[in-house]
Amino acid sequence: MNIARIDLNLLVYLDMLLRERNVTRAANQLGITQPAMSNGLRRLRDLFEDPLLVRTSEGMIPTERAQKLQPQIRNILANVEKTVQTTTEFHAEDSERVFRIMRVITPSPLLFNRYWKSSVKLPPRYAWTS
Repeated sequence: MNIARIDLNLLVYLDMLLRERNVTRAANQLGITQPAMSNGLRRLRDLFEDPLLVRTSEGMIPTERAQKLQPQIRNILANVEKTVQTTTEFHAEDSERVFRIMRVITPSPLLFNRYWKSSVKLPPRYAWTS
């Protein structure tokens, strides 16, 4: 099997389908349409050569193969998430970025400015501008 020919988004679909056990809810969770999720399930069934989820009177039940795949899929997705997450924390005192905070005009701009300047502490190299 050539991994380059596999749509890895299908793993996200499978994870959500196994969590929700309902095509419509899984689609809603991922922000896609129900027909798109149904198509994804069809493609997953072809890929794994297994029904994965079987419709019963009690809802969709995962097959034995799907139950074995579930922890592996979650592990793969967790590793991908860790890999693409930013590894450095943001420290305002080290940042060179410029932040602009907009506000609506208040009945008393002077009172508002005094409040903000006294309640929000900035590192020494930063300054308030109006």
